[in-house]
Amino acid sequence: MAFEDEVTQVLREAFPGADLIEFGKVPGLDKVGGVVEWSGFGELTHLDRQNRLWHALRARFSQEQLGRVSMILTFTPREMQAMVEG
Repeated sequence: MAFEDEVTQVLREAFPGADLIEFGKVPGLDKVGGVVEWSGFGELTHLDRQNRLWHALRARFSQEQLGRVSMILTFTPREMQAMVEG
């Protein structure tokens, strides 16, 4: 299984029902990244969201593998909608 598929699987397990937007390999790099849109982020600060995301990744991947993760942004559907409309 490709690394980006493994990361996708971990994120789908950690955030059930989340949409992964533009998620996959970062062009020109051997890294993965993207956006996780999930309604469950609504009550969490951005720091808490990132802590939860990285906790899920650290539970599954080695430090070397984690070095292949670029930026993963975390937004609620409402925040994503505001960005689209804004």
